[in-house]
Amino acid sequence: MPMKGVLACVVKVFNNVVLARDHSGGEVVLTGRGLGFGAMPGEAVTMERVQRTFVPDAHQAAEQLAAFLVELPPEAIAVAEEILVLARSGWASRSLRG
Repeated sequence: MPMKGVLACVVKVFNNVVLARDHSGGEVVLTGRGLGFGAMPGEAVTMERVQRTFVPDAHQAAEQLAAFLVELPPEAIAVAEEILVLARSGWASRSLRG
């Protein structure tokens, strides 16, 4: 049974990006300010420190995704997230119609 508030278990640390294994055994990539600081493989990651969770698809290795995210400024990830929210809300198609 998962511990309350624990999201995943650390597999590898890339500064503020952490490759982890979730409760079902799948790999996830987690980001958050100071998330990787002092984190060691096998330690639990609590939800309050995680800002974003990325789940790799079948064509992408989690470790490659983590290495890519380390190179991106956090602002770029935030802008991409805002664009996705707008696109999912249908804002773009309504604006183009006029």
